[in-house]
Amino acid sequence: MKYSIIIPVYNDLNLPACLDSLRQLQGEIAHEVIVVENSQTDWIQPLVAQHHFIYATESITGSYQARNTGIGLATGDVLVFTDSDCAVAPDWLQRIDQTLADDSIAGVMGYSAGAPSTRVAALEQLMYEANIAAFTNQPALRRVDTRNLAIRRSVCTRIGQFMRDLQYGGDMEFGARAHAAGLRIVYDPQMLVTHHNAKQLRTLLVKRVRQNFGNMQIVQKYDRAYIETYFPHLLRYQATTQNQWRYYSYYLFLWPQRYLADWIVRLLPLRLGYTYFKAVNVLAMRLGQLSFVLGKSAW
Repeated sequence: MKYSIIIPVYNDLNLPACLDSLRQLQGEIAHEVIVVENSQTDWIQPLVAQHHFIYATESITGSYQARNTGIGLATGDVLVFTDSDCAVAPDWLQRIDQTLADDSIAGVMGYSAGAPSTRVAALEQLMYEANIAAFTNQPALRRVDTRNLAIRRSVCTRIGQFMRDLQYGGDMEFGARAHAAGLRIVYDPQMLVTHHNAKQLRTLLVKRVRQNFGNMQIVQKYDRAYIETYFPHLLRYQATTQNQWRYYSYYLFLWPQRYLADWIVRLLPLRLGYTYFKAVNVLAMRLGQLSFVLGKSAW
């Protein structure tokens, strides 16, 4: 089999390390690397050319649109996705190849370790691990993470590509669509990439609000039964007076946290710091959902 590795990038200074890691892949496995730039810079195209990889651009903003552009250029039997802020392990492609030797498996998702950095980055990694533990023990995954994912090309032939109009949640939606079609995507914790997590909690909280605001678009694309099956958390809130008050209470609490959170998390002991970190992240997620339901703008 031939593998097409697709990387969307938006002016990310972690890209050189990502591409260097792809040059270190072990094994004589046929593959190509496609980098799709979603920004306008003067350094990404020369960098990609230096590595003898394929370069493309996508003018429409959004990582899922960029991935679709990569899919359109790919010549491989298997489409492999990682992000520009990830570095892959030397045996990454070998792990994928071993898993997909089983013809009954449509795809495989791997584990994303956290690059050593700040306390916030370490706490985000703890939260990531708690989240994936909730769904990676299934024999067929209901959701996937495009930081570390490989699927057979036939998956896209059958269910289509990523939803191009989603800014967030496109991998979650794609995983559900594949599962609903009876396609088996499995989890391999030894299929490893190392991801650069957010270094500042302030930045992360803004991202969480926008992320969960964007995720709510999925509700508009499917009937209620489908949403209840795959995305029940998106039905948490309705446009009620009570939720108006909840929105304002979350907003008023979180606004000063954007300026205090990094200072607070540095001062607290690790366990208490994680409790605080998780609490403000959850509130930011819920604020994003409430903003969408109530017709408010995201941060």
